[in-house]
Amino acid sequence: MQNAGTTLPPAHLSALTPPRFVEKTYHGRRGRDGGPEVWVEEFRPAAVRQRDATTLRPLPLHLEVRDHSPTGFAWGYGGSGPAQLALALLMDATGDEDLALRNYQEFKRQFVAWWKEDWSITAREIRAFVADQKQPDRRPARPWFEVDKQGLARILERKGKEFALFELSQNAWDEPRVTQVNVTLERLGRNLACLVVEDDAPEGFKDLSHAFTLFADSAKKANPEQRGRFNLGEKLVLAISDEVTIRTASGGIRFDAAGRHSLRVGQPKGSRIECVLRMTAEQCE
Repeated sequence: MQNAGTTLPPAHLSALTPPRFVEKTYHGRRGRDGGPEVWVEEFRPAAVRQRDATTLRPLPLHLEVRDHSPTGFAWGYGGSGPAQLALALLMDATGDEDLALRNYQEFKRQFVAWWKEDWSITAREIRAFVADQKQPDRRPARPWFEVDKQGLARILERKGKEFALFELSQNAWDEPRVTQVNVTLERLGRNLACLVVEDDAPEGFKDLSHAFTLFADSAKKANPEQRGRFNLGEKLVLAISDEVTIRTASGGIRFDAAGRHSLRVGQPKGSRIECVLRMTAEQCE
């Protein structure tokens, strides 16, 4: 039998499918050529009127789970070969891919990296190691930052609502190959207005997530003459708006009292931003 290009010790290796109830011990040693030899010894307790059964089989690499070392196993240091061995051992001992992927690197650091020429470890010892590991918290992680939209809006009121028009129109003019920007402001009723800024940039708003992500990696950062290098302008407009709808060549997104919603329908080219703002008749004029 072959294991990662090396010959296993002489043994009866006919039963490659492990029986249901077995006690496993994993062995490793250097062969005569210095190559690694890794095998699984499985002991099946005898049932009534049957003999105990011990079988040997090669330990699979489990490259389908993660491919660290297609050439085979290794141990005694912290590289790709030891990582593949640690993963294979946890997969075989637990049968749980998720557990194996979460814990094999730590198992490598604590065990595999320290093994010498010959080593043995039982499946029970491996499962005990996994049980001792702190399992991840399944609760959603809390973000580092939270923004009070109303609080930010109160701060921005000092600038006056006209800054929203300036931010959106300037950002539109900064888009590549834009030739036209149209701005309209229409009263919707008492103390409400709709601000629309539309451009004809061929690619439109390249990444819609930038509309709600502060300090994302902006394409404008390399040009000190362009505004919007810190992805801040649109968020300031969102803060003072009751509703915002953005449609562009890559899709659309809507912000309202219920939250943020993706829109399937965009537009052929350019971007169109519609903002519903609280504005008096005097402010509109």
